[in-house]
Amino acid sequence: VAALFGSASLALPAHELLHKIMLEALGVAPDQREPSQNRVVELVQGSLAVVDAGMQKDVSELEAEIRLSDAERVLREGAAVAAESDLVSLYETVADKKQSLVDHTTKLRGVLKSVSDARAAQEAGDSELHAFALEQERLDDAQESMYIPLKAGTVTGAKARKQAAALVSLGKASGFDATLLEGLPGALCQKPSSRSKFDDMVLTAFEAQIATRGAGV
Repeated sequence: VAALFGSASLALPAHELLHKIMLEALGVAPDQREPSQNRVVELVQGSLAVVDAGMQKDVSELEAEIRLSDAERVLREGAAVAAESDLVSLYETVADKKQSLVDHTTKLRGVLKSVSDARAAQEAGDSELHAFALEQERLDDAQESMYIPLKAGTVTGAKARKQAAALVSLGKASGFDATLLEGLPGALCQKPSSRSKFDDMVLTAFEAQIATRGAGV
């Protein structure tokens, strides 16, 4: 009764009276009701319609809140899924970058090793070339200052023997034929007119050895 008529402030006798009137009006068949009973029924129906509309409004508002809550939940879940996907993608990108760094580092180390090996080979070649140049310089100097004068017979005696011995030592250091070097002092220390064909062969072979070293063979 209070919900229908908004009579919460009515006294208990008034509530009981309204309740009795409603029951009497609703308990009579529609075609047998008196005008006052029809008005009571209409009033009850109108009140029920108002109450129903209010309830429908409350239900609609609750449903709207539920839908909004569901939508927010879906958005949150979607955002969480997207964030997780982004995180996985980021992990994969970081892993790819790390692998790429490892590959580049390995390649760089290979290049650096190749450069180091090439530099070492170049230094070794330069050192060998320098040693060869020094050796050739000593041979050229010895040929001009000792061999040619000895062959021409302009140097004799102890000086001739000393220079011949120096040429032998230089020939040994340069890897000349040992048999050839054994006969060199005897051939050089003789007068040109006294040399045998063997002596001439020794001198020719020595000159060939010098020329061969000069050609880098």
